[in-house]
Amino acid sequence: MPGILDASLQVATALITSMSASEKEHEETLTGTLLGSLLASNSLLAMLTAHLNVYPSQCWWGSYSKYRSKETDKTEAGSGADFALLTLLEMGGARLTIFQAKRGELDGETWTFDANRVPQPPKNHAGEQRAAQMVVLVETARRLSALARSGTEVVVSRESAKSEMLEGMSEEMAAKLHGFDWIHYLIYTAEEPKCIALEHMSSAYIKELIGIRKKTPVDLTEENCERFTALVLRGSGTDGRGWLEFKDAATAISALPHLLPLVPVVVGDGTGSHGPALQEDFGLKQLVLDLQSGPLADIVGKITAAPSRSGPRPSIKM
Repeated sequence: MPGILDASLQVATALITSMSASEKEHEETLTGTLLGSLLASNSLLAMLTAHLNVYPSQCWWGSYSKYRSKETDKTEAGSGADFALLTLLEMGGARLTIFQAKRGELDGETWTFDANRVPQPPKNHAGEQRAAQMVVLVETARRLSALARSGTEVVVSRESAKSEMLEGMSEEMAAKLHGFDWIHYLIYTAEEPKCIALEHMSSAYIKELIGIRKKTPVDLTEENCERFTALVLRGSGTDGRGWLEFKDAATAISALPHLLPLVPVVVGDGTGSHGPALQEDFGLKQLVLDLQSGPLADIVGKITAAPSRSGPRPSIKM
């Protein structure tokens, strides 16, 4: 049965779809709005429906900013991703999906984006050259895939794909991105936000792996991308395509130490029961609103007192 978590995802994606139509907004603004909307709508819906027979859920927020230090100086450019969504499901298990957001460009009738993000060489020649954004994103995918399968982390080597390319192997075979359908580039377009999974970007990955500082255009087609709304709503439904599946919530929660130093994470707890562990072990924060006073209290009181109405309800334009 759809619950508050499902409704929260629907509200957040509807809002960001509307905002994406304005091509004047930067991807950072849109992404911040998306995350804020998800957290706020979950909290509001939970409180406004507290008197109804609706299954409880909670949303928790974790940010890499709380985990940074001189030893772990990670930023979005260094981690490869903008944000992650983790859903702890009412029916058991958990799902994870990770996004890197970009603004799309219309080339004729085709939406495209530039995937190139190769860092500048270090000013100090003795410093270490940072890897390209997509390369780090792929390394994150390999680590978390192993964690979901076996509960153990793997050491990732960047050299194998390079050497296999030199041996004449195809880009798709050398890149080894098959199965990475749960890490996505989120592309804001004037039509609606679209997603393309890493597994469809072998050619772009090889170019970024080599480290060429030149535009890496990627076309969005019906075959390689899908609507952001459809993808996100599957995070709490029966169809988990486009999400990394964990057999249980405990295994997924154990992945948080690998994620939190790298990327902001929103955890949607469809069971409403994992809050103590998320807060005590990881310092994740839940949005809490006071309904005892102020405008929210007035609205809740009116909703509770209002008689039920029959007939169709008007839609709300956002």
